[in-house]
Amino acid sequence: MNQTEALVVAETLLALAAEPGVRVWRQNSGALPNEHGRFVHFGIKGSSDISGIVGPEGWRLEVELKSSTGRLRDSQRAWLEMVAKHGGIGIVARSSQEALEGLRAEVANRRRQRT
Repeated sequence: MNQTEALVVAETLLALAAEPGVRVWRQNSGALPNEHGRFVHFGIKGSSDISGIVGPEGWRLEVELKSSTGRLRDSQRAWLEMVAKHGGIGIVARSSQEALEGLRAEVANRRRQRT
C-alpha cells in the first residue's frame, strides 16, 4: 500500500469511527518474509481493508478501499459477497467520503425496512 492509500485508509477509519454506534479497525492481510526469508501469510485472503461492527444491530461491516483505477480481486469480491450473504454490510469505496456515504445509505435502508 502506498502512502496515498495509507492516508485514505486512515481518513476512512476516522470518518467511520465518528458515526454513532460504529466501531472499526484496520484489517491487515498479506505476506511478509520472516527472519529466514520465508514468507509468512497473515489475515484472510480477500478480507477487506477495514472491518467493523454497526450497532446496536451488530451488523458486520467490511470496507474495501480502492484507488481511482483499482479493481477488486476475485478473492475480495468473494469476501464481500460472503459478508453480505450472512447479513453484513460490504462497501467498495474510493475515498473516505464515499465509504461514509455508502455506510449511511445502507444503514438507513436497513433500518427503514425494519420498521
